[in-house]
Amino acid sequence: MKDPLGVDVMFPRFSWTLMHSERAQAQTAWEVHVIATDANEIIWRSGKTNGTSSINVPYNGHTNLTTDTHYTWCVRYYDAQGHMSPWSANASFSTGLRSQSDWDGAQWIGGGQLLRTVAALPSNKQVVRAFAYVVGLGYYKLYVNGKRASHHELGAFTTYEKRVYYDTWDITEHVQHNSQVAFGVHLGPGWYAQSSVNVGKPTLYAKISIHYADGSEESIVSTPTRWKVSSHAVLPPIRIGENYTPCNMWESSPGTYVFDFCQNMAGFTTLRVPEGAAVQAGVNITQIHAEAVYGPPPAPIHHHYSNTAEKAVYITSGDGAAITYTPLFTYMGFRYVQLTNFPGVPDFNTLTAHFIHTDFELVGDISFSDPNLDSVQHITRAASMSNYQSIPTDCPQRERRGWLGDAQLSSETTIHNFFMAAPYTSFVSQINDAQNPNTGAVQDCVPWYGHGHEPADPAWGSAYTFLADHVYQYYEDDEIAAQHYDGLRFHLESLIAQAANDSMDGLLAFSWWGDWCPPAGCVADGHHRNSALVSSYMYLKQLAIVAKMATRLGKTKDAQRYSNLASSVGAAFNNHFYDATNKIYNETRRPAGAEELSIQTCIALADDLGLIPDEDRDQIMRNLVADVMVANNGHLNTGIVGIKQLLPTLSNAGYNDVALQIAQTPSQPGWVYMVQQGATTLWETWTGSRYDPVASWNHIMFGSQSAWYYQHLAGIQLSPGTRGYSNITFKPQVIGSRGAVCGNLSSVEASVVTPRGRIASSWACGGGVQSPLCSQVEEHDTLRLSCDSLGGGKIEAVSFASFGTPTGSCNGGFALSNCTSPQSMSVVTKACVGKERCSVLAENAVFGGDPCPNVPKQLAVQASGCNEAPPTYQHSVTVPVGSIATVIVPTFGFSSPRLTEGSAAIFKDGQYKPGVPGVDGVALHGNDLVVAVSSGTYAFTLYQR
Repeated sequence: MKDPLGVDVMFPRFSWTLMHSERAQAQTAWEVHVIATDANEIIWRSGKTNGTSSINVPYNGHTNLTTDTHYTWCVRYYDAQGHMSPWSANASFSTGLRSQSDWDGAQWIGGGQLLRTVAALPSNKQVVRAFAYVVGLGYYKLYVNGKRASHHELGAFTTYEKRVYYDTWDITEHVQHNSQVAFGVHLGPGWYAQSSVNVGKPTLYAKISIHYADGSEESIVSTPTRWKVSSHAVLPPIRIGENYTPCNMWESSPGTYVFDFCQNMAGFTTLRVPEGAAVQAGVNITQIHAEAVYGPPPAPIHHHYSNTAEKAVYITSGDGAAITYTPLFTYMGFRYVQLTNFPGVPDFNTLTAHFIHTDFELVGDISFSDPNLDSVQHITRAASMSNYQSIPTDCPQRERRGWLGDAQLSSETTIHNFFMAAPYTSFVSQINDAQNPNTGAVQDCVPWYGHGHEPADPAWGSAYTFLADHVYQYYEDDEIAAQHYDGLRFHLESLIAQAANDSMDGLLAFSWWGDWCPPAGCVADGHHRNSALVSSYMYLKQLAIVAKMATRLGKTKDAQRYSNLASSVGAAFNNHFYDATNKIYNETRRPAGAEELSIQTCIALADDLGLIPDEDRDQIMRNLVADVMVANNGHLNTGIVGIKQLLPTLSNAGYNDVALQIAQTPSQPGWVYMVQQGATTLWETWTGSRYDPVASWNHIMFGSQSAWYYQHLAGIQLSPGTRGYSNITFKPQVIGSRGAVCGNLSSVEASVVTPRGRIASSWACGGGVQSPLCSQVEEHDTLRLSCDSLGGGKIEAVSFASFGTPTGSCNGGFALSNCTSPQSMSVVTKACVGKERCSVLAENAVFGGDPCPNVPKQLAVQASGCNEAPPTYQHSVTVPVGSIATVIVPTFGFSSPRLTEGSAAIFKDGQYKPGVPGVDGVALHGNDLVVAVSSGTYAFTLYQR
């Protein structure tokens, strides 16, 4: 966090981003100063310290940091040549209150909504700094001399019996130059006093700390004798960062108005009534919030949640004064607002919508040549923001709960778009708070107040392990592994015990939700998605993660035990779920009443586990492609678990064009379909239409594809076995099974700001359009191929030929079946290769006999050649100072590829050409050029010599 307040650990950690004008630079040593601001004393002078780390460097001063104190700090580093950088600009932090005694006798107080105290400050002393430390349960707002001093909208939802958070506010400017200071706190119920949680009545715990120039201090703490209580609430206007004015407004029926803000969101509105309009007392000016309308204007709003009353009501006093009303301590999920009983005719200034979410830093940015993908990225990011309200939630309008499956499956998307180190570290601790102390089980929802199940579905409960690992991996944070290892191990042991009870050779059959919400029957009653395959997949992933953490922490016995167990469970996974005859994974043996898991999910999860037999991999992937392109007509057929792995599986197998087909398809099920139906956030289901939502229109659970955008389309990846982007792999998936996919996606530009600095990747390609030399005909017809439409030339090669019952299509690629003539390739090659055009009769006699009597047959052929324009390809990358990277450049099958960086050749005539600063080597591996680089920005261009 930048310049944080209220740091309450003894040894805070410092991170800095390195800047250098030269390539191939790295930090070799560093020096940090930490200064107690008010005393102007350096309390940590590290001196020159050798080391490359610039992330999470712990405080190591000669004196302990004191509580309730402001500090500044700065850093300089030494580069690869030993040259010293200038000192950085000062950053700052303040320490919080670490023990009960630091609160100076504060007590929990309540009894009303508004609590107030007045302090007389000494006139002969100058205030140099003032902090307010406040716990307000459930929600609160702090005022000083009538002005808003707290800048948040809602408080954190926690397991209140175990953990509550206090906030630290710098209120110096509010108390300086005032001898009389009034402090007010407005309390609201929030989750703490909400009916389904109901821990207690709203309550306050606070300390105001005032520091004077002479070094003295004064504390004002919450006690029932010092603070006074009133039941009357103040309702000042609230301003937040993202405000929306209506983009449209209409009268749906006499006196009923509908406002469209053109963005679905989590938030609330500000209502304005002009002076002199509200002259009648007791009128209920009512707003009802909704995500949809029944049709185009003047249609009314769509009440597709009959049990959810998202209302805001203002009751007029009748004095005719101007009204500005913003509801407190609540939020709604909405795009539309219906307004009734408004005095007069409203206009576009009557309502302003405020989009609220956790205040995390936006770090990722990505754009595409395909505007539909840009739109899907927008609705994904908006759903992510809507559903982070101190904790990751499922939706902002119905449950608003911390469903762990939604959180876990969208977590890498969130990490690539926002800086999540602190939010996820906090949430991992909350999962630990809720963990059953007797069994180690975690729950479907956190905080846990009876929503969902205990124990959780393994795909939901795995959030504890996955989120801890993401913080460990992406932010290079060793502390989270050390702090939570015992809890993660306890949870894993609960799964091991459950698997032993499930009697499936060590597999985990227990399940509640499985691959939740595939296209068919997502939320309809009677659809049982429990899945032993999904549960066993999550079990195996957690065994691997905890074994890795155990190794890192030196717990070798644990690491060995969990690694051995993963091996035996992996073998059982293949024994139960792999059909070696048909070369697919499936779940034919599934729990009673459960519906069949899709082949797409089964194969994608098996591939992510690394369990697919090498000798069968190609055929299994062809079968996966056939399921996508033929059985499902180019669409996905997964729920929220399967879709997270389906796109990466296809991309890694060389079928990025098929993955793009899924990502870009405009028909349902798919993300672009949502956009074309007017969605501005992701939906809860794959089905629905513009005016007929079947469930929530603001869910993040289908949002995992945004991480695929960054990792596979832009190609920004952690190199295998590394953490924290110290070693980066740039591997854009530009090539698919049919050659270049530039016709579907011609450019991507992306960047991610990491603790090490900004990483960027942008590429553009043209030409190399997929070969149209593909045809499929029925038996007795004539198959024809021709270069006439491609500028002439000759057919150069046949990549596929089958006379029999091939599966697939020209669009998605073909696969052999059990019925195919062994002479297929030789017959077609002889007839077509070296010719401008050719024809082949699909008859038994031509192919030397009938490969499968009494079965209707087809002839399918894919070929290449003609005068296709060669692809052009440019790729630019940025590597932070102190990091290294590998850049994978596809060669498009060029016989003599030439690669330049800027204007200098770095690969030519089959050899690396050294001499370009920062480029450490180039080698040809298969169809790729592999470029090793150090820090800096590079621009590569590929040519066919």
